[in-house]
Amino acid sequence: MRTVRTLRSILGVCALTLALTAGLAAVPNTAHAQTPVLCDETSLVNAITAANAAGGDTLALVPFCTYQLTSAHGSSPTGPVGLPPITTPITLLGMGVTITRDPSAPAFRVLQVQGAPDNCAPSGSVIGCT
Repeated sequence: MRTVRTLRSILGVCALTLALTAGLAAVPNTAHAQTPVLCDETSLVNAITAANAAGGDTLALVPFCTYQLTSAHGSSPTGPVGLPPITTPITLLGMGVTITRDPSAPAFRVLQVQGAPDNCAPSGSVIGCT
């Protein structure tokens, strides 16, 4: 039986902060604009790609949206990844948001954070840091 992996916010507003920096990983405390992300796979993939290219960003996901991934959009040392691997400090903000792999899609990891293990943020802040 195939397992469907889902990343979802459970209570209220979920802020998933993915921070990779040289040396210590930290979330910048300066306020900046949030980039809105439409409720579809392509918009989310494009927003993460742009945020990586810009050196990081805060992405505002549509409340209660389900971002359903139909194919892999990146790869990692452990195999295909649904979203482009996170390589810069990216914060995903969303209330009641679900990111899931479509049941008919080939197997892939939903989210991957890439960087040296000593550059990963404290436990609880980063998912899949390799």
